[in-house]
Amino acid sequence: MRSQKLRVVAVIVISLIMAALRTVIVTFNMEKNLINNDTYYLPDNIEVTAFTAVSIMFLLVFLFSAVTLGRKKSLHLERAHGAMPAASLVLAFSLIGAVLLYAVSLFGGYIEFSVIKLILFLLAALSAVKFLVSGLCYNKKQSENVHAFAALAPILFSAVRILSDFIDTSSAPLASSGAYHIVGLVAVLLYFFTEGKSYIYNTSAALFNSFGYTAIFFLLVYSVPNLVLHCFGSFSFDCEAAFSVVDLGLVVYIAARLSSAQIRESNG
Repeated sequence: MRSQKLRVVAVIVISLIMAALRTVIVTFNMEKNLINNDTYYLPDNIEVTAFTAVSIMFLLVFLFSAVTLGRKKSLHLERAHGAMPAASLVLAFSLIGAVLLYAVSLFGGYIEFSVIKLILFLLAALSAVKFLVSGLCYNKKQSENVHAFAALAPILFSAVRILSDFIDTSSAPLASSGAYHIVGLVAVLLYFFTEGKSYIYNTSAALFNSFGYTAIFFLLVYSVPNLVLHCFGSFSFDCEAAFSVVDLGLVVYIAARLSSAQIRESNG
C-alpha cells in the first residue's frame, strides 16, 4: 500500500532529523561525573526541555497517523517481499557482531559476569540465528506456527534487554538518555509480539503500526547519539555501542516489515 510506505518514510526521515538534533544537544550539554565512566547526564535547560516536548508532539502525530490508517483494519505480512530477506540479514549480522563482542567481554572478564548477562547473550545468539534463517530461507514454505514460535526469540531478547537496563540504571534511570532507550525497547517488544501474533490470528493494523512507528522513533533518537559518543572519542566502543548497532538493525527490519505489510479491511 503506497500510503503505508509513504508514512514509514516520513517517520524515518523525521526520526533521523530528531536523532541528529539530539546528537548535537547531547554533545554540547552532557555532563560526565567521572572521566572513566561512560555515563552522562543532561541539564534541565531549554534545549533539552524543548526537544522532549517536540518528541512527544511527533510521537502523538505518529500514533494518530497509525490509528487513522489502520482503524478497523487488519494486516497481512508479505513474507515474499523483496526487501525482507535483506532487512533480516542486516539485523542478523548486527546481532552476530554484538554477540561476538559480548562473548569476548563477558567470558574474557571485561564486564562483570551475571546470570542476566548470560541469558542476554544466549537470547541475542538465538535471535541472530532466527533472523539469519529468515533472511536465507525467506521464500521457503513454512508453517505459520513455526514463524509464530520463532518470534519468541526477539520478544524474550527485548524483554531481557529491558530488565537488564532497569538493573543497570536502577540508581539513575534517566542517566545517558536511559528513558528513551527503555521506551524504545518496550515498543520493540510489543511490535514483535504483534508480529508473532499476526501469523496465527488477525492483528489490528493500528496496533502494528503504532508499535512500529514508536520503536523506529525511539531507537533512532537513542542509538544515533549513543553511537556518535562511542565512535568519536567521548566513550570507548563497547557492548552498549554494539547493541546500538543492533538497534539500527531493528529499525531497518521494522521499517521493511511495515512497508511490506498488506493492510486490509477487518472481517470483524
